[in-house]
Amino acid sequence: MQQMLGTILMKNICSIESMQGMTNQFNDAEGICAENLCKALGLEPTEFLPHYVTINTLLKKLELKELETLRNRLVYDLLRSRRFEGARFQKKWLVIVDATGLFHFRERHCEHCLKTTKNKGKPEEATYYYHHVLEARIVLGEKMQVSIGTEFIENEKEDVEKQDCETKAFKRLAKKIKRAYPHLPICILADSLYASEPVFSLCRENKWNYIIRYKEGSIPSIAEEYRAVMQMGEGEKKEKEEERKYKRRKRENIKYGMSWVSELEYKGHSLTVMELEIEIEKEGKKEKEIKRFQWLTNMRITGKTAWEFAQTGRKRWKIENDCFNVQKNIRYDIQHANSLDYNGMKCHYILTQIADILM
Repeated sequence: MQQMLGTILMKNICSIESMQGMTNQFNDAEGICAENLCKALGLEPTEFLPHYVTINTLLKKLELKELETLRNRLVYDLLRSRRFEGARFQKKWLVIVDATGLFHFRERHCEHCLKTTKNKGKPEEATYYYHHVLEARIVLGEKMQVSIGTEFIENEKEDVEKQDCETKAFKRLAKKIKRAYPHLPICILADSLYASEPVFSLCRENKWNYIIRYKEGSIPSIAEEYRAVMQMGEGEKKEKEEERKYKRRKRENIKYGMSWVSELEYKGHSLTVMELEIEIEKEGKKEKEIKRFQWLTNMRITGKTAWEFAQTGRKRWKIENDCFNVQKNIRYDIQHANSLDYNGMKCHYILTQIADILM
């Protein structure tokens, strides 16, 4: 077991895309790879490493919970080392939650496939089957985040009236995280899809805080109340300016305008709405570039912490850029199906996340 799982972890660490490529590269004529991996694992040296067919046969039968427990133990060790305390925000650990696509097929792959039809009623109508995953990653630093929870978005059976979705998967993922880390102080970072009463209630039940990206269409009543309070001049504001100089680009003047309204009631929840407006004036250009962001949070914002809240809210993109983009296009190629068995697929994904922690 050690040798077979160790071989998969090393495949991911070495950025080998396919299982066959792993077998071809690791089982070299001199047996050096096999000898080195056995040394690293503290095992007796062998002439060859397991063939990819043997490993995939194992992963068909391996319970996913075993690998999730292994990942949890690694995360426990990282947190208990107390070397990442500086990454906390308001004494909370930031946990970014988002979903991404893994595999797409033109024919049904298994009974758990999600299904979508494009160009309905047209000659080019096509049905696609796919697998998505919901990932939770804890922030340990500006350039370091690791997986602490995974929930696969999957249908229970082939013909279901309503397909599984990201919000349903989040309820299952939240239970997993709470069970694995019952006393961990958490602040959830998520996109506007999570701006809903069920998510607020789930976080309150788990004693979690949250900073959720907000768009006015998500909860219109909150947007109306926020605008009304700001128009009456009862909201709070703060401004900040900075000048950026570049070696090869022209200078930029950036103005930050932060405004927020606290204690807005929504279905029994006390929410704070925060808005950040960024005005960028580039040297030599007349038109100014303006960006706006809004968030909902159940935490208290003050003039001293407003800028910190805005910076923290914008960290949600890290799971897309620093995680999914890297894992798909740079390092692990998680969109490549290393096994066509559904349980094997899921085991490969968790093993990739474990390899990523080691990296």
